[in-house]
Amino acid sequence: MKNTPQLPLTLVVVGALLAACAGTPEEEAADRPDLGQSTLEASKAMGRAMKDGAVAFGSGVGTAYKGVRNGFAKPDEQTSFGPYPKNYVRMVKSHMIRVERYPNDSRFKIGRPQLGYMNKGILRGGGVAWSGWLVDVQVETVSLTRHKARGTYVVRIRDDEIIEVHKDDSLLRRVKDQAPASARR
Repeated sequence: MKNTPQLPLTLVVVGALLAACAGTPEEEAADRPDLGQSTLEASKAMGRAMKDGAVAFGSGVGTAYKGVRNGFAKPDEQTSFGPYPKNYVRMVKSHMIRVERYPNDSRFKIGRPQLGYMNKGILRGGGVAWSGWLVDVQVETVSLTRHKARGTYVVRIRDDEIIEVHKDDSLLRRVKDQAPASARR
């Protein structure tokens, strides 16, 4: 089925308003039904839609301005990072083999978990979107031709579950003050 473009409701209403405002000869006016009331209702509906659209647009601009003005937020004292990940070495290795499709004989260097967070986009206010634990992982594989390949990743963990694997950490922030896990739950 061919996708045909549809005219937005605004264009239809504007067209109706223009047609209603066009001058007609006296003899044709008697044959035409009175469009005054329906035109008035349509223009009121269009006015309400424009107001609602302006409010929504203004809200989005305000959020974007707040993000640009304030920059990226940092987690506050009440931010929960979840418990320290248990068995994170086995969990990360299993995930990299099963989900990321690394061979079973790959060599893994897995760092210690660090508190971390990720911000919302600057146009969305820059607030904290995620907080949890970050684990640095380096994977080394050897191909059939004995070529060694390395991959470096950062794994996001929250509540003993792997949330996502990142190829770089440009979107992730590490908490400088590494408070004990019990203090940041």
